[in-house]
Amino acid sequence: QRVPAFLAALAPDSTASALALRFAILTVVRSNEVRKARWDEFDFAAGLWTIPGQRMKGGKARRLPAHRVPLTEPMLAVLAGAIALRTGKALSTDALPGQAVLLGAALVFPTPRDASAALSDGALSACIKRMNVRDDADSPPEWRDADGRPAAAHGFRRSFRTWVDDERPEDGAAAERALAHEEANKVSAACRGGDLLARRIAL
Repeated sequence: QRVPAFLAALAPDSTASALALRFAILTVVRSNEVRKARWDEFDFAAGLWTIPGQRMKGGKARRLPAHRVPLTEPMLAVLAGAIALRTGKALSTDALPGQAVLLGAALVFPTPRDASAALSDGALSACIKRMNVRDDADSPPEWRDADGRPAAAHGFRRSFRTWVDDERPEDGAAAERALAHEEANKVSAACRGGDLLARRIAL
């Protein structure tokens, strides 16, 4: 229930880590896949971000199929913000395709000091920690999960899945595809060739 308020609080921060965190929340993909996203993975005409299989799960799992993520207007706004951060000039979302072609295989969310280096694993967590800084050291963090723990980047995937369970339970299968979860039943997984993209666009 607090995700919209969190996104509103995050919005004024235009650093690379904040943009990457916002993009991770909106796309519900793993932070590793966001941090290493490259411009040539985006097809703006089709409205898709296609993450190569070898980048899924940090490359630790067996070779996986590519994961397609439908792009929404808020996601496009984040991408425009990423280019604006790089160039120092505001960019409309309509200009994204041309800029992406120029940037090619460059990282979308590089470190501030090195455009060829991806943000570290702790960059998104550090962004949340900054949001939880209080003048009173004894005050609890504002952004906590349901169990009272400080919010974590990966927890927003849980928030998404919980929202689907509560509000759109009929979309459970599409949510699992959006989260790129592998199906435990290998026989069932082998019989399913689609990724429910049409249903995930609406979701």
